[in-house]
Amino acid sequence: MSYHTQALLGEDVEFGRRSRSCIFEQANANLNNADAGIKAMAQALLKNYPAQTSTFLQAICASPGFATEVDMGDGTIDSSKVTDGELLSTTQQIFPIITPLFYDSTGAPVPV
Repeated sequence: MSYHTQALLGEDVEFGRRSRSCIFEQANANLNNADAGIKAMAQALLKNYPAQTSTFLQAICASPGFATEVDMGDGTIDSSKVTDGELLSTTQQIFPIITPLFYDSTGAPVPV
C-alpha cells in the first residue's frame, strides 16, 4: 500500500461515481434510523453536503486493503478490482464512525 496509490484511487472518476452511488444508497437506507445522529447524517448526504460527502469518500479510499488491491505495480490503478460488495461493506462500517464527527446522538451538529 502506498499513499500515492490511495491518492490515485481518490482521483479515479469511476471509483468516485461508484462510491457516491453507494453513499447515497446507504444514506437513503438510514433515513429512518432510530439514532438521530445517523438520521441527520443520512439527510446531509442526500443533500450532498460537501464536508460530509468528502469525508465519506476519503474514508472509503483509505479503507484497509483497497490501495493494495487496486495497485497495478506500475504507478497505475484498476479501481474495478474493488467490488461493489466491498464498497457497500466499507460504507456501512464507516457510517457510525464518521457520523459523530458531524452530529451528536440527538441529531444536533457537533461544533467545529
